[in-house]
Amino acid sequence: MSSYDGRPGIAPDEAQARVVRDIADTYLRGLGLFDICRKLEQQGVPAPKGGSRWHPNVVRSILRNPLNAGLIRHDGKYIRGKHYENRIYDESVFYQILDEMKKRKRFGPRTESCAEAPLARLTYCDESSGRMRVVHPNGPHRALRCEDTRLLGIPCKSRPYIPAGFLEPRVDQEIMKIAQDPHVLSKAEAMAKDLLEQLPQDHEAEAESLRSELARIDSKKEELSRAFARDEVSLDTLAAYDRAVSDRKTFITTRLSELENTHVRLDTLEAQQARAIQLLRDFPAMWSAMLPKERRAVYELLIEHIRVRRLDSVTLIKLKIKFIDEIHFTLPVHSQWERARNGIKKPAVSLRHLAYLSLAADGYSNAQIAARWGVKVGTVKNHRTMAIRGVGAATLEEAIAKVKPDLPGWAHCLPIDGRCGKPKQESSILKPHEALVLKAMAAGKTDPEIADQLGVPESTVSGRRAQIREKLGVRCKEAVVAKATSLGLLRPDDPSPLILLRAYERMASPRHSGTLSALGLTPPTDRQMECLQALVDGLNAEETAKRMGIGVQAVVYLRMRLWRVVGGDSLRTALERVRELGLVPATGDAVA
Repeated sequence: MSSYDGRPGIAPDEAQARVVRDIADTYLRGLGLFDICRKLEQQGVPAPKGGSRWHPNVVRSILRNPLNAGLIRHDGKYIRGKHYENRIYDESVFYQILDEMKKRKRFGPRTESCAEAPLARLTYCDESSGRMRVVHPNGPHRALRCEDTRLLGIPCKSRPYIPAGFLEPRVDQEIMKIAQDPHVLSKAEAMAKDLLEQLPQDHEAEAESLRSELARIDSKKEELSRAFARDEVSLDTLAAYDRAVSDRKTFITTRLSELENTHVRLDTLEAQQARAIQLLRDFPAMWSAMLPKERRAVYELLIEHIRVRRLDSVTLIKLKIKFIDEIHFTLPVHSQWERARNGIKKPAVSLRHLAYLSLAADGYSNAQIAARWGVKVGTVKNHRTMAIRGVGAATLEEAIAKVKPDLPGWAHCLPIDGRCGKPKQESSILKPHEALVLKAMAAGKTDPEIADQLGVPESTVSGRRAQIREKLGVRCKEAVVAKATSLGLLRPDDPSPLILLRAYERMASPRHSGTLSALGLTPPTDRQMECLQALVDGLNAEETAKRMGIGVQAVVYLRMRLWRVVGGDSLRTALERVRELGLVPATGDAVA
């Protein structure tokens, strides 16, 4: 902004003031800096220095400018300036903006509030010894990366990068192993006691001797002072005594302070030792129920440090838990940041290649892996060739033998089912309007019924069904429902399948044929009852397929037919229908 009345302030320009107010209002309503930039560009608002492009830093500087609220910064505080009467918005709005910026702040490893990255303050680069920095702390791709080369100028050739999804589960696994091994816990307790015994234990006797000596010195000085008052000794004698004992009194005072601190430190270490051992013993039972902040506190009580070093083909992790010898394990190298790290050699074996070797070690053929990943067999064969070449082997058996010892610890890092981490959710595969059509298809509705339910033309429903079939790679409606369920897009909720089994047993009984006729229902088939019994027994689709001797997709479709017996599209809606129809007694809700 330009000056006003010869002083730095706000120019009386209503067009600029309107833009500033709009930016503040949009930001407080939840839009981010990039979204505000795109909105301003779409509205054709020129940037402050001309041109049509807005940068997030420009928007941030406008939001943080106290002049817009008629304030100036003085001595670390905001006070009203002489231009306060010409403010664009009230100072309360400015303080709301500052509070909102604090809430949206991307926390780093040295920030107390970064509960989403519990290992951040404990993880160090093994080469530069600097703490690794959190990357994307609030997103799904949270990771730790060494940035000492850029920030501090410390040479670090490897610059390790480790995703949190790789490191945190493996650290939990190692702590769980220790917590479940009584021999390791006994050894940790013995090591803790040895460390405590190495500290000086006779500090109380030494402290008592020093206090007695200090009391004798003070008593002697008091006696000389009374003698000086009676003119029995001279001032020179009193001053000489002060000089003689001054250094000794200083030493005694300092030593007493050290002994007191030692006593406090000993008590603290004893408390920490007892707390750490107790946490290790309770770790398996309480870990899953903890909040992120509680998990970070437990990590900091149990772990001394985690050092990360990137080698040629793996990432070496050195985990030091208190009172336990350092644990070494490896994780695969993640190549997401390879392009941004100049001079860092790309790993020869990718995560997909390692996933292929893991499946091949379990006996999967190329055709089975291709079906599992949803790709062509030729693509899988290419992964096979690259995996063998990457590990420096001549045959597949030799390649598997080289990596097989590490595969169990890397299972959570590898895209065994075609992708890393959890399966894609509905929003990442299908659009919201396509998901509505998919759910209606699973309920057995026709195109006219779906169009009437959604309030759109029938041709629109047909187009969306075609898009769903294309995205899922199948043709018929039954295959769409089966594959969507297997991918988790139509995952049925499982509150109590036993209630549904009781209802279907009543429907299959000849005594209730009249009730079924009145309701317009047909009894379930024997095959459907067998599938429902497997669901009650807690079997998944693969286990049910083995029990019934059919394919997995057939089991998925059979389950969908189960819901449709009473006109539902999931287990939850089927349970609601059997309650509405009165097919189970009121006490059936208590059965689980």
